[in-house]
Amino acid sequence: MKRLPYIPPARTIRIICIFISILFLTSSAICLPVFGKPTTPAAEASAEDNVIIAMANHTPIPKAEFIRVLEQFKKKSPKKLVSDEEKERLIHNLIIRYLILEDPSINEMRQNKAFIKRIKAYENEMLIKQFLNREIGTKLTVTDEEVLAFYKAHSAHFAYPDRIDARVILLRNQEEAEQVMEKIKNGKDFINLIKEYSIDLPSAANDGKIEIEKGKFFPEIEKEVFSLKENEISRIIKTQYGHNIFKIEKIKPAEPKPFVMVKDEIKKQILKQKESQAFLEMAAKLEKEADIKISKKVLDSIE
Repeated sequence: MKRLPYIPPARTIRIICIFISILFLTSSAICLPVFGKPTTPAAEASAEDNVIIAMANHTPIPKAEFIRVLEQFKKKSPKKLVSDEEKERLIHNLIIRYLILEDPSINEMRQNKAFIKRIKAYENEMLIKQFLNREIGTKLTVTDEEVLAFYKAHSAHFAYPDRIDARVILLRNQEEAEQVMEKIKNGKDFINLIKEYSIDLPSAANDGKIEIEKGKFFPEIEKEVFSLKENEISRIIKTQYGHNIFKIEKIKPAEPKPFVMVKDEIKKQILKQKESQAFLEMAAKLEKEADIKISKKVLDSIE
């Protein structure tokens, strides 16, 4: 599947990240973004800009900015409500940010030409991202009919691999494994042997149940268990974790996943395809209407 040729990512400016990382030292639970517009109507209202929530030396901190930080925190927090203690930490972190920005060395950085160029590059990339989102992202849709047609045409791609339901006994060494294997050959109950001998205690507590998906397990184990039939016992298989003996309970051949399970994934894939095509068409139009000159000499001189 084709991907978008190149959409500039929003790169983080390392030096600013260093400053902001200081804020996390006081509370790992607080995430404080540097950039971004207020995310709530209250934060966007000009009236809120006139309300001061704190002072950092002689610099006022608008309530609107705190609300922006609070909304960002809520997005990343699993909790619905923000406690008073968390709000206290947030406002103190915001104050620290202001105090850092007041440091004389910050003004020196603002005058640094290399730093200014990096800020400008970041600004340009944000503008490009917004432009692409406006010209492409917001104009594309994917219908349910398209998603269903894609699913039917590529059902093999959205399928469970071959799987096996099995039980396993994990032993410390070859000697113990051979002793247990002898008991199995003598008709001892496999589940009882799991409970008595397996060193994988969480697995043993669940009677050694395990599902093995083809392509996602140890190759030496897959090679053995997928060659067996239901109710057959594997040979002793050594891995880095110990010596394993498997009993095959059920063989489940590959089968398509239900449409409802993969619908969202398919929708994203179709949208990416449309974005890629729309980007190529837009890029071709921009180049066609522009006066472009490329110095092949300079280009070829770059290795």
